[in-house]
Amino acid sequence: MVRRIFASYLAGMGIKAIAEMLTSEGVPCSSAADPGRNRHRGRIVWSCGAIGAIQGNPRHTGRQVWNRQRKDEVLIDVADVALGHQTKMRWNEAGRCIWSDQQAPEPLIDAATFEQAQARRLARSGTGQRGPRRSPRLYLLRGILYCGICRRRMQGSSNNDAAYCR
Repeated sequence: MVRRIFASYLAGMGIKAIAEMLTSEGVPCSSAADPGRNRHRGRIVWSCGAIGAIQGNPRHTGRQVWNRQRKDEVLIDVADVALGHQTKMRWNEAGRCIWSDQQAPEPLIDAATFEQAQARRLARSGTGQRGPRRSPRLYLLRGILYCGICRRRMQGSSNNDAAYCR
C-alpha cells in the first residue's frame, strides 16, 4: 500500500484524492491493522493525515531517522514568569536529522522516490512552513479581547451573518 500511495502521489494525485480513492475501493485504513489500539478511529475511511504521515515517514526507505523533533520550553506568559512554561514539540530542519548508515528493515521505497515525494510536497506548500489559518470573515476585535481569568486571547465566532445573537 505504501508503494501505491507514493506512486499515485508522484503521478500527480493529491493527498485528498488518494485518501478518497482508497476509501472508495474499500481498502482498510492503517488503523484497522490494530483495532485494539485504535478503538477511537474509523476502520474504513482513509484520512488525509494518514496519507501525509505515510508520505512523510522516512522509515519506508528502510533507514532509521533520529532527531526529527525537539522539545522547546516556552513561557506561558512572558509578562508573568511565575506562571511557568509549557513544553512544545517542534520539527527540526531536515539537515539536523540523523540517518542510520545501514538499512534495518527491507525498504518499501527507494530513497530517490522518497526525496521526489518530499520535494513535491515542499513545492506544493511553498516554504514548507505552515502559517496561521486565515478566516474568511473579518473579526473587528481580533487580537484585542483577553479572558479576565486566565488572560488568554479570546477567539471570534460567527453567527452565520445574522443581525442578532442567538
